[in-house]
Amino acid sequence: MLKYRKLTDHELTKFEKQFNRFLAKNSVDEDRWAEIQRKEPSKARYLIELFSDYVFDNILGNSPCLEKITPKEFRTYYFSDDSVELIVVKLTQDAPEAFTNENITTVLGDALIHDHLKIYRAEKEFDKSREQEMYAVLESGTFPASKDNYELLHDWIS
Repeated sequence: MLKYRKLTDHELTKFEKQFNRFLAKNSVDEDRWAEIQRKEPSKARYLIELFSDYVFDNILGNSPCLEKITPKEFRTYYFSDDSVELIVVKLTQDAPEAFTNENITTVLGDALIHDHLKIYRAEKEFDKSREQEMYAVLESGTFPASKDNYELLHDWIS
């Protein structure tokens, strides 16, 4: 039974090397994989679903944080063992800056100096497992991240 979701064809292409290693560990070489796809499509789907769960388990288990960036808002989620903390930074309408993946700390510093920031914090205990909670947030448009931005913001508001 699939724990998360099946990787899309595009996502599967990005993990092609890992998928080939996964197949090899399961004694499926390139010829056998082609045969399975042709003659046993349900088994092929099952192997892709197993691999998809493996990928999501790996991502969720190794990422302490998730982040989401829009031009006027930056969100960082820190997942501990039993709760998630969310810090949201919104730029005011009159802020000339805009967030991108490359300039978060620079924009934060400039906006702080010019009073163009609003910062919010929330914490919630998990209703489900850490991985299930994290997966739900991941599917809402976030991406895995290190703790760097979270720690910076957490120190600012503490």
